[in-house]
Amino acid sequence: MTERAPARSHLFRLGAPIRPAHLDARRARETRVARADMTRAVRLALVLVLVASVSTSSTRAEASSESVDYRARRATHVDDDVGGARATTTCEDDVGTFSLERSWRATAHTSVYATPWADDVERDGRGAVVAQTTSGRVRAFDGGTGVDLEGNAWGARHGRSSRAGVVRVGDAWVSVSLDGDVRAFDARGTRARATLAPLAMEERWYDAIESPESSPVDPRESERRHEARHRAPESGGGERRLLGRLDGEDEDATTTTTSAAEEARSDRGWDVGEDASVAEEEDSSLRVVKDGHVFVDAHVLCSPSVGDVDGDGKLEIVFAVSYYFDAHARFDGDVDPSKYAASGLVILDGESLVTKRSVVLDRSAATAAFKAKAYASPTLADLNTDGRRDIIIGTYAGVLHVVDGASGEPMRGWPRKLGQMEAQVVAVDVDADGAIELIACDVRGTMAVFKSTGVEAWEKHLKSRIAVAASVGDVDGDGLLDIVVGTTSGVVHAFRARDGAGRERWPIDVGDKILAPLVLTKLRPKKTGLDVLVATHEGAVHVVHGRMACAYVVNLDEKIYAAPLVTSFAGHGALDVVVSTMEGHVHAFKAQGSRFHPTAFSPRDHVSRYDSFGVVLHERDYRVMRGSRVDVSYEIIDRRALDHAKASVTSHAPYVARFSLTTLDGFERTVSATHARCGKFTVRVPIPSTRARGEIRVVVVDALGVDAEDAYSTSFHDDYESALKWLVAGPFLLATVAAIRRADRDALELDVLGASIPTSTQGLHEE
Repeated sequence: MTERAPARSHLFRLGAPIRPAHLDARRARETRVARADMTRAVRLALVLVLVASVSTSSTRAEASSESVDYRARRATHVDDDVGGARATTTCEDDVGTFSLERSWRATAHTSVYATPWADDVERDGRGAVVAQTTSGRVRAFDGGTGVDLEGNAWGARHGRSSRAGVVRVGDAWVSVSLDGDVRAFDARGTRARATLAPLAMEERWYDAIESPESSPVDPRESERRHEARHRAPESGGGERRLLGRLDGEDEDATTTTTSAAEEARSDRGWDVGEDASVAEEEDSSLRVVKDGHVFVDAHVLCSPSVGDVDGDGKLEIVFAVSYYFDAHARFDGDVDPSKYAASGLVILDGESLVTKRSVVLDRSAATAAFKAKAYASPTLADLNTDGRRDIIIGTYAGVLHVVDGASGEPMRGWPRKLGQMEAQVVAVDVDADGAIELIACDVRGTMAVFKSTGVEAWEKHLKSRIAVAASVGDVDGDGLLDIVVGTTSGVVHAFRARDGAGRERWPIDVGDKILAPLVLTKLRPKKTGLDVLVATHEGAVHVVHGRMACAYVVNLDEKIYAAPLVTSFAGHGALDVVVSTMEGHVHAFKAQGSRFHPTAFSPRDHVSRYDSFGVVLHERDYRVMRGSRVDVSYEIIDRRALDHAKASVTSHAPYVARFSLTTLDGFERTVSATHARCGKFTVRVPIPSTRARGEIRVVVVDALGVDAEDAYSTSFHDDYESALKWLVAGPFLLATVAAIRRADRDALELDVLGASIPTSTQGLHEE
């Protein structure tokens, strides 16, 4: 019998071979079970992913709360004794709701001579206070609690001692010790170090070099220097007549008394060797004379200044250096160390701290009446509009220098001579003519205003020592600049800047000598004019309303040499006032009734920027940024008066805006823009592609070289854990979804197939 092949054409439906019903039923059951298992697995995976997400978020939140709790716990170790802060008011008129509410008091352990620096050192949006103490330590305090911040840069001693404060240079800070050790550092630690070299002076310089006193000068300058040398505080039973204030009375008819000894005492009584809080190690080694030169030690008695002084587009650090020997210096021979003293400028590269240039300013004997020392920080301003900042400094030798930063040579028309100067020179356009003027003050009460060419515009004699720089701003809100200056007799004067005319309701007497620069800001936003912060030597902080000349007073009962710091710590939208003292404390107050404004901060050049000139970054709330670039919105404000009849320019434009983005892990990007007008603008800035915390900072420089800046901290890709989670879980979820879809497809095929298969296979293979 011949075998026939089975007919196969009817054995296929929908592309699948027909199987026995019991096999298909089993396959269907297995598929349903597998799909059920897969569904449970997917649900479990989703639950795990959700739990991981919640855990990550809670961990982040716990970390944040832990940080806050940690700071709060640590804050309990901060001295909670707020005794000594007593507030009073002397205002007869309604000046609105205002008070200084104590936020915290921290201990710096040793005295703080220089104004602290406000910065967000941890880039967490909270802000901090950075202060350098006389022991040479740099300390950082949390702006919200006053807790000591920990890190490689904070608390370590640097140098024997220090009279200067820290300064910001790019994304780093720079500190300097009394004996000339310079350190650049960030939150991670030290970046670079340098030591200022001694000055090589000829052994017989005082015989070979013509005395500055004998050089030919203008007769008026000779007379002024003679008065500065010989004018002494008036005495009459230890009392003298000063300018005070009683409304309705002549200034000259008002009296206040002060001790002649107190009046004559310089605010530089803390000079080398007089700070008991710092144990100075005596140098027992003998000094030598080499090649006919004596190498005089470098000392830094004031904070440096930062700016581009040579036009290379990079920042330089300018130090005012005093060269002299300490009392314990000994020489092998008959050399008299007291005959060697000088003052000079040393310019360092802002990044590497390499010395670029050194300039000698004055020479004298260390015991001379006009000592060649520099107690005041340099001032940087472009006087000749060549695009480079010139260096301006007044010395205790009584000489006002203006030096070209690129060549180190004196500018044309300079130097000029006054009395001994301890105060920093202020550079500002006082008469709205579009050119910079200089305001210099000496210790015998002379305040003089000079044109950029060296010609004197006007001067005032205040009959009292001026130990600190004048401050400039529209004090009474009339649209004109005013000059405000405090004296060691405790009197605060205010003059119209363009001509020196006295202002209404001024001067006022605060009752104690003023050895800290005055701060002009805006603490009462609803009142016309500015507020003048006056910190007296015995520890009283006066907040004087500029228009009404009345004050809100807080007594700290701790000696103050440093100007108050006006800043704003994140979280409350108001301004904060920080005061450092000689007792080693840092006090922080919240100005109740104030309102945050980026231009209300403490000016570094003693010129108020409030609603006058500045740059404001918008959308400054601490947040997470994503992507590769971000749009930064900013506004340039310039409402400074300009007298077009006298000015050779039509505006202060162009405005050059330079943006920098830096992170704690070293990422750095810069973007520049130039604008022909003020207004609102937007710039796109590259950001890092990985998780980081950083800062966005903008510096705007006008045609006169006057700068203003603003900054805020932010976080980049801070939710990278979520991205990593989805990166890991994503492929698994995709595979799971594909498996579910395939199971559904198989089930659908089985359902269709089951509907077309007969219930019995009997006779299926019959011939």
